[in-house]
Amino acid sequence: MKYLRKNIQCGKMRWISEGPAPAYGKNKNRPLAVNPTTDEQMKLNDKHAAQKLSKLIQGNFIARKDLFLTLTHEIGVSEKNAKKALKKFHRLMRKHYKGLDREYKYIVVTEKQGCWHHHLIIEDIPLDTIREFWKQATEGMRRAEENRVTISILDDSDEYKHLSEYLVCPEKPSRRKDAPPGEAENAKAPRRRGARRYSCSKNLEKLVITPQVINRISKSDPKPPKGYRIRSWSKWCDSFGDMHAEYTCEWIGTGRPRKARRCGWPERRKE
Repeated sequence: MKYLRKNIQCGKMRWISEGPAPAYGKNKNRPLAVNPTTDEQMKLNDKHAAQKLSKLIQGNFIARKDLFLTLTHEIGVSEKNAKKALKKFHRLMRKHYKGLDREYKYIVVTEKQGCWHHHLIIEDIPLDTIREFWKQATEGMRRAEENRVTISILDDSDEYKHLSEYLVCPEKPSRRKDAPPGEAENAKAPRRRGARRYSCSKNLEKLVITPQVINRISKSDPKPPKGYRIRSWSKWCDSFGDMHAEYTCEWIGTGRPRKARRCGWPERRKE
């Protein structure tokens, strides 16, 4: 039996998963999929997308310090104007962060459920600044004094599992081709096949994946790689009796983890 250890590095975080991989190295020339995606495969795709997003959040943002916010438009604002307002908001934020000698980093999901809104994950910044920039970005497309801004502090108690699942959840009725008559005119176009479910700034830490074939999976407690500490881990056997292992490690050494990849290291600010 062939086993595979997969190292996934993002910033100061590393995830290691081990499991059987009898087909690893085969099917390299697998043809493109032409049949419709099954419901089971769609659920698996959702799960993998959420796992990838949670790793990006952990590797780029600081828990209990950075922010999750929702910028909401009024009902009647078109998709075109919603995207235009978001671009202006990004431009204002980038200029502000540059003045603070910091980088503006974000992950964003735009959707429509009743009205257009943007979910963003950004670095910590005063609420008044966000409200002022959102007010400027939506100038001329609001009837009230300003559109709604809601903010919460990032909480990594579940390693952002539920937040990631919420952001990459299956398309809501207002985003499908068969949207209800009241929403069809302004519904978001369906996502292209294979398209990513979220957008992010180019200066984020990237996921660096390194596969390694191993002979077996140890049954003893895992030992962290040099310079890391283990935050959480689990081992189990599947229905075939094959062992699997997963553990999350955090860098506690000095300098930059060797396999991390990003512009602008060292750390962006003191934690």
